[in-house]
Formats: sequence, C-alpha cells, structure tokens
Amino acid sequence: MIISLCRVLKPLITQDCKNIEYIFVFAWVWACGGGLTEKDGVDYRKDFSQWWKGEWKSSVKFPQKGSVFDYYVDQSGDQIKFEEWAKKVEVIDFDTQKNHQMNAFAIPTRETVSTKEFINTFLNVGHPSLIIGSAGAGKTQLANDIVRQISAKNPENFAYSKINFNFYTDSTYLQSMLEAPLKKLAGKQYGPGGKIRMIYYVDDLNMPQLDPYNT
Repeated sequence: MIISLCRVLKPLITQDCKNIEYIFVFAWVWACGGGLTEKDGVDYRKDFSQWWKGEWKSSVKFPQKGSVFDYYVDQSGDQIKFEEWAKKVEVIDFDTQKNHQMNAFAIPTRETVSTKEFINTFLNVGHPSLIIGSAGAGKTQLANDIVRQISAKNPENFAYSKINFNFYTDSTYLQSMLEAPLKKLAGKQYGPGGKIRMIYYVDDLNMPQLDPYNT
C-alpha cells in the first residue's frame, strides 16, 4: 500500500500543488481502496467509503453525497476542493450518417473517466498499469481508447504497440513482439525512434496460464 500511495502521489505533487493534505487524502483513499469491488453481494468499496468517512479525523472531508471514490481533487480554481468525476464525463457525438464505427467509441462513465485519469497520469511518469475485472467488463475497449487518445494527442511523444496473448504465447513470441516496433538506434540501443516513448499494451494477460483442466 505504501508503494501504491507513493505512485499516486508522485505525479500529483509534481503539478501545481495548492494543498498537499487534499492530495494526500485523495492518494491514500485510492491506494487503500482503489482495488476493492463487489463480491458475493458485498460492496467492499461502499463499506470502505463509509468506514473512511466515519474514521478519518481531519480538516479534509469528503462530501456526504456518494462515496469517496466519486471525487477527485480540483485545483483549477483559487480554492482547492473535491469535485465529482461525473463533471469530467464528456458527451459523445455518434452519428451513423457520418460513417462512425461503434467499436471506435468508448462511452465514458464516472468509473472509466477516473480509470483513464490514473492511467494517463501513470504513463506520463513511466509507471505501468494493470486493468483487472471480470469477462465482458470492457477492459479491452477502455485500454484501446486510452492508448489511441494518447498517441493521437501526442504523436511526437508517444506510440503504442498492442500484443494479444493467447494459449500458445511463450517467452520467444513475447520477445519478438516487443522487438517488432523498435529500430536500432546506436550500438546495442533499440527504441521507437526520436524522442518517442513506446507504450506496450498487453491484452488478455492471463491467457497463457493453464487452468486446472488444461484448457
């Protein structure tokens, strides 16, 4: 948890930090409870939120509405405060008459907005991210949208390579896929070229692992 806390704090305190206590509370909440979810009918995130609001004794208080995970630290104004992630949800303009492809769009929600915010922040400071969830939760679509947006907005700084794992994936295949988009720069140095940083996006990371039935 301490490592997670430091990784959340690092990119936040390098920005124009107006109140370190707000940043620390926000980072501590996500480091401790960010991985919680609902299981067997018990919403552990909700339980954690209720516990936090009741036990945390500080001048930094989350709004009573919703949970502690519904808010981010807004430093855009003169006064620092907690704002709902919902305010960052953008409206998607989808029009079949313009030949828009549905699979090219990821419909934003509070959860996807917060996840994208963290992953984008971690990418900028070189920290890897792992998206977990049950089958059909939208992990692949979310990751596709994140890397597409980053490379589109900053083509001079970022490029990405997608690697799909399957039952037959082994170390040799992985190495070849990692090396494929790279160029020989100088001597034994390889890279994507220029000042571009390569983002490796690995999909279906768990597929090569055998299950009890060897399927």
